[in-house]
Amino acid sequence: MFRLPTALAALIAALVLAPAALAASEEGDAGDLPLTAQDLSGASVDRIDGSLADGSDIDVYRLCLAGGGSFSASTVGSSAVDTQLFLFDVHGFGVYANDDSDATSQSRLPAGHALTPLAGGIYHLAVTPYNRDPEGALGPLFPDLPDVTGPLGLPALAIVGAWTGRPGDSGDYTIQLTGAACAAPDTTAPTVDLRSPLDGATVALGAAVEVDYSCADEAGGSGLASCVGTPADGSLLDTSQHGPVSATVTAVDNAGNQTVVTHTVNVGLDFGGFSRPVRNRPSVNKWRAGSSVPIRFSLGGDQGLDVIAEGWPQVAEIECGSGAEADTGAPARRSALVYSSRWQRYGFYWKTDRRWAGSCRQLLLKLSDGSVKRADFRFARHRH
Repeated sequence: MFRLPTALAALIAALVLAPAALAASEEGDAGDLPLTAQDLSGASVDRIDGSLADGSDIDVYRLCLAGGGSFSASTVGSSAVDTQLFLFDVHGFGVYANDDSDATSQSRLPAGHALTPLAGGIYHLAVTPYNRDPEGALGPLFPDLPDVTGPLGLPALAIVGAWTGRPGDSGDYTIQLTGAACAAPDTTAPTVDLRSPLDGATVALGAAVEVDYSCADEAGGSGLASCVGTPADGSLLDTSQHGPVSATVTAVDNAGNQTVVTHTVNVGLDFGGFSRPVRNRPSVNKWRAGSSVPIRFSLGGDQGLDVIAEGWPQVAEIECGSGAEADTGAPARRSALVYSSRWQRYGFYWKTDRRWAGSCRQLLLKLSDGSVKRADFRFARHRH
């Protein structure tokens, strides 16, 4: 399939999408430097009508360009004055210039030229009589040539500050313009795809969790300026301590729109569930009231003997068959916690009460990472 060259496609898009243009006229005497330029940047302009009052007059106009190489300016066929055209950026640095074009003494800054600005934004267009040329602190800004020329590449002090050369013609001019219209402002924030860690997930202490993300700006937007994550993309989340830990990614586009995405995970103990003879929820364990229940569970290895929060486990009475989750209960009577390196699990005995016969209770085991594990029991006088 045939594809347009990128620069040409951008030029066509800029021209097609540009808002309706209008003709502008010089008001009084347009200024002769960027700081005093007549401001036309608030509208799309396709023509400027003005006059060089005398052979030393300089007219500078502030324009907002769409970019993409779409800008052009020409006095060819629309002025009897021997003109020169100069384009400067927002700061006053030279972009490109022309004296004579199309075998005439008028001038043209062409679209689609290697020197035509690709970036949209504020620029300054100057029209002068021949031979009035811009100078910076270190001398001329452009070579004295009739062709389309770029700046001489002087150091950063080379912004336009004065005009030199002998006076030229005076009289009326019309500058025909294209691309002198800013595209619609980019108000859409870039997107962040934070794939890992998963927000709200629980991961084991010491788990290797890689941070994985990317950012993008919308098609036709101002472009992505930065995509910064803490921790950085491809690095590992710090899971060395219990508790919440976050990864944050900030994306900023060239228009200053910003998106911040944060995912927080809980670094907890790797609870492997209760082991036999206790069954995990939603199963209900049927047990004889007053007998002891061996409570066994794994945490992914030996995590020390301080894995149960102080004041826990607890026991709460619940309605049988309700599936309720109690928040707290009364302290449970239990034996000391032990760890079996052979079986790689923890265990203790929970002493139940004879008076619980005919009721349902929930054992709540709060671990040192703040998580609460539950097991449900229905108590009878005889073992089921």
